[in-house]
Amino acid sequence: MADRPSSPRSPHRAESILLARMLLDARLAAGLTQLEASAALGVAQTLISKIEVGERKIEMVVVRDLCRVYGIDFLEFIRDYDAAAKKGRVTPPKRLVRKDKGSRRT
Repeated sequence: MADRPSSPRSPHRAESILLARMLLDARLAAGLTQLEASAALGVAQTLISKIEVGERKIEMVVVRDLCRVYGIDFLEFIRDYDAAAKKGRVTPPKRLVRKDKGSRRT
């Protein structure tokens, strides 16, 4: 059976997974929790969570806003994303372990 290309709108495309991973890494590098990032944006913490685990499609304006919150240059972030996407294979991020709940997935 031939591989079917992912829908351009699917959050499960390799490029979407890469973007989610890069946003997660940027948040962690900024030293912010999901709650702090969501408060800075004025959105629910679950939005940040769903973006980072690939359960939600990411709009470009949200990426731009997250870059501002994380203190990184939006255009540089996009250049880094494009370079990484051109390299090909992307692995999904591991789930973080909550100290109060234990690991849900590794």
